[in-house]
Amino acid sequence: MSLNVVYKKLTQEYCKDIVELHSRSFNYEHISRTIYASPKIHSYLASLMTFPEFQHEHILFGGLHNNELVSYAYFRTLDDSFHLNNIAVSPSFQGLGIGKAMMEIFRTLAIDYDCSKLSLRVSGDNETAYNWYKRLGFEQKQKTYIYEQMLRHGENDYVDGVELYGWENAQAWHNSYGFSNFEVRNGNDCWKIMRLNDSYFRVNGYVPTIIRSVLNILDPRRKLLILSNSPLNGPRVKLLEIDYWMEANMDMD
Repeated sequence: MSLNVVYKKLTQEYCKDIVELHSRSFNYEHISRTIYASPKIHSYLASLMTFPEFQHEHILFGGLHNNELVSYAYFRTLDDSFHLNNIAVSPSFQGLGIGKAMMEIFRTLAIDYDCSKLSLRVSGDNETAYNWYKRLGFEQKQKTYIYEQMLRHGENDYVDGVELYGWENAQAWHNSYGFSNFEVRNGNDCWKIMRLNDSYFRVNGYVPTIIRSVLNILDPRRKLLILSNSPLNGPRVKLLEIDYWMEANMDMD
């Protein structure tokens, strides 16, 4: 196939194309555990591009062939690295060097942003992508175990002393984009909670009974999506996948 792919920074007009390409590039189970499960995700992506002269933390690049979006990558700046949030190449255009070209853009932008390290996450189920990143100079640094756990109705109604923070803003954000963040505090302890569409409360690490009870009161239909740096055991806890955090220094070949 003779290709003439034009790579450029994407604007708001491409947001629905980005979501459609993403849905063709990843399986439903993976998408259901991310913000891309929201039917309003295109509105969120558009909000990241509203004022490109001011909004530098999130960058979306794409490859266009005959004005059709055939690849996209979502980059963002972290405190200690330039991070690849997502990369997707249309299934019918894979194996043609487009992904490698997007990774070169990743590296070039990192230099522009004066970042000395690249980072990304990859699913342990995606051995092809994992090995590809290894060949590009990335090394595995950390495992993240992703679990699903059912909330038990009426598990524990004793929630005295527990407070919600940021709930009002979370409600407005959820109405706009279909996902949101808030905090649950109990004394000096704080849990950061993300709501994903209508399906999950996403949390990091073990969630004690009193916090599960609060979440059950907020929405008993949801399940817990637990991200942990170590294996968890317990009733109703199901391992969904293992993700790998990978990094590469800018002196990679």
